[in-house]
Amino acid sequence: MFGFVFWFLVTAFNPDTTAPDYAWTEMGANNRQIVRVITREKTCPTIQVNGKPHPLTPRGENPPPNFDVLVCECDLPQNTQTVGFQGKPLPVVKRKPRRIAIIGDTGCRILNIEGIVDVQNCNGVKGYGTPWPFAQVADAVAAGKPDLIIHLGDYHYREFPCPEGNKGCAGPYGNNWPAWEADFFAPARNLLAAAPWVFIRGNHESCSRAWRGWFYLLDPGPLPANPWQSDQCPMISPAYGLSFTDLHLLVQDSANVPHSPGNDPKGKALVGQYAASYTRLNSLASADRENWLLTHEPIWGIQPGKTEQGTELFPLQLTLQAALKQTAAGAFSPHIGLLLSGHVHLFEALNFTDGRPPMMIIGNSGTKRSPAITPEVLAQSNILKTLGVTPENFHTEDAFNYAMAEATPAGWQVTLYQLDGSISQSFLVKNKQLQPKSPPKK
Repeated sequence: MFGFVFWFLVTAFNPDTTAPDYAWTEMGANNRQIVRVITREKTCPTIQVNGKPHPLTPRGENPPPNFDVLVCECDLPQNTQTVGFQGKPLPVVKRKPRRIAIIGDTGCRILNIEGIVDVQNCNGVKGYGTPWPFAQVADAVAAGKPDLIIHLGDYHYREFPCPEGNKGCAGPYGNNWPAWEADFFAPARNLLAAAPWVFIRGNHESCSRAWRGWFYLLDPGPLPANPWQSDQCPMISPAYGLSFTDLHLLVQDSANVPHSPGNDPKGKALVGQYAASYTRLNSLASADRENWLLTHEPIWGIQPGKTEQGTELFPLQLTLQAALKQTAAGAFSPHIGLLLSGHVHLFEALNFTDGRPPMMIIGNSGTKRSPAITPEVLAQSNILKTLGVTPENFHTEDAFNYAMAEATPAGWQVTLYQLDGSISQSFLVKNKQLQPKSPPKK
């Protein structure tokens, strides 16, 4: 065990200083276009905007503990046509995106606590199970040439030390830059520069987990004063919208939401906060274009879990459902046509017949998959009735996937791709329904 600890300390605190910088474009509230660069240098580099030098400034006065990198950023001017960094172009937001990639739950699980061990083969070593596929997913998405990339949350899964002697998951772990780099940035390097990003905060980036890395590296908002003190962690960031020519994305932070509000004051207070968030999102929904709501925790869905009796199915998400009922309308705006979430490590698509927008869960882009929801398991449960879904209006898949939403003359079509590039399912988003369709022609 001493050898592993020594190896980790050397890896964590003596990184490869020759590695190139990470650079990308992301979107934030008020349609901000933000360039971020992560560097091991002591000062921020310069980018090129419309062919002219443009400065980057440090994000915050000091990095969080154990993040020995400098995050630099700038807001791009509205008239930005081109952006360059270190001789390569960075993507600029298109006002009318036609191809939108959607991924979620990508990190490599390392759970090793109190006798509970559940780990993935992060390093792809033969004999240690299925290799963690996120790098393959990321490169496949980049090859698909998206105009925009949505990540539905949960980037950081290397929370505990790998079991001694396990070569499949040996490496950095914990709330530090080496773990974040291994879990997301290194495998996503090519994808980071492929298109602008919309990042959603997941429950693995909650205030009891990897929130410092989230707010330093990815969150599009400004940092608060003294941001790394535990009592400064925002439980819920303000909801916001991103407007495109014919599409409006509504972003909600559900990282800290408990499964059930319970009777304690904190749970009840969170219901009120999420009710205010839904009220805000409803007010942002646009009547003249398609509206999609993006949040990590699905308000409706099925969470499978292993028990002594086999696979048990649990309905999602009681706190968010209670919050929605507290809004003035008690429902989503009629202009919201699709809900997109991750969290469950499967693909799920749910249609409703009572006016609710359809729910699509894409949480299977790398993290160890949840137990499959088979027809046999569904037949032994009343969960579809609880959710108000008929069997023909529920679709699921337990493979590793990513999705591509493409604008077609009939509307947006969301296609699910497997690791080998084959298409497994495709849906037309129209009239608050996910209509199963043949995939778009290439």
